[in-house]
Amino acid sequence: MDEAEAMYRKGLALNEALGRKEYMAAIYGNLGILYQTRGDLDQAEAMYKRALAIEEELGRKEGMASDYGNLGILRCPPGKREARGG
Repeated sequence: MDEAEAMYRKGLALNEALGRKEYMAAIYGNLGILYQTRGDLDQAEAMYKRALAIEEELGRKEGMASDYGNLGILRCPPGKREARGG
């Protein structure tokens, strides 16, 4: 596990202990970006879906929009993904 992932995981644990779901969703989204950057698209998708589930539970439409956008990028064919900046 690299340093960035370790920091995200520590933040996630603290926010979970504090019951701060909005921040947990943000960290799951950031972990998704991290995994996507590494090329681990299955893990990225899992993190985006966890973020989305929390955003849906909280009714945060702006967060849901971001998570759906990230999931959409994962479903773009590889050649198209780069063209869209993903």
